[in-house]
Amino acid sequence: GMAEWGGPKSAAHVLRSELYCAARREAGWIVSLLDALARYPSSQQTNFAPLDTVLVGRALDGARSPFRAVLLGTPEPLDPVEVGAVDGLYRETVLLHRVIGVYEQELEFAERHNTKELWSRLTETGEALLIDDQRPPVV
Repeated sequence: GMAEWGGPKSAAHVLRSELYCAARREAGWIVSLLDALARYPSSQQTNFAPLDTVLVGRALDGARSPFRAVLLGTPEPLDPVEVGAVDGLYRETVLLHRVIGVYEQELEFAERHNTKELWSRLTETGEALLIDDQRPPVV
């Protein structure tokens, strides 16, 4: 989903975020999650940045998912954070974020250390980082 908030009207350079996730199968909750995340910047009057984390506070699927938060990763796990920026084709810069499910303890780790360290640990696992799949915690 495309984030609704592009920044304040007075901003000299407008940023937008395009959000997507990789999943094993189609599911309505994934569309709902992306929709809620796309609305988040507008409701909070902020922009997303690469490697931001967002606490969801419950199972991502509303029932059985072990993930309670998301991390906005790069399009492919080994891409640098800048690769998600599409600049010059549109009137605004569009940041492409892959939504990755994270465990509560991983979110706490990111808050204590930094999200770059969490991202590094996630990418080192070689896991597919699917939003609807389980994986061992990296912390």
